[in-house]
Amino acid sequence: MTSSGNSPHVSLAFTAFTMKQILENPLAGETATSRMKQIGMINVIYQMQMTNIETTINNIMNISRLSRDAVVESTTPLVARNLLREEQILNSAGRGRAFRFVIPDDILGTRPFITLKPSDS
Repeated sequence: MTSSGNSPHVSLAFTAFTMKQILENPLAGETATSRMKQIGMINVIYQMQMTNIETTINNIMNISRLSRDAVVESTTPLVARNLLREEQILNSAGRGRAFRFVIPDDILGTRPFITLKPSDS
């Protein structure tokens, strides 16, 4: 995670970048409604990641009030687009497995929108 992700300009640029990726590159059989859900989901995950909230399915469900199926339905195409990466971690009890979604560092750390600065006008 990058600390520059907390800037409102970076947040806006991230949203614009992901919207462009999702809207201009539809997957086969994907509906407009599905793409809009993905835009919302990637922004929820981005805000969680920037505020150091573990981006597990359960935490996403608690924040978004969506069902597990709805979270999976929205995140699966984002993983296919490489806008999200799914990682296996230990669950909160430390005994089983859980999954979390992470926005890859190559998107957060090296994309041009990360270096955007407000104009000095």
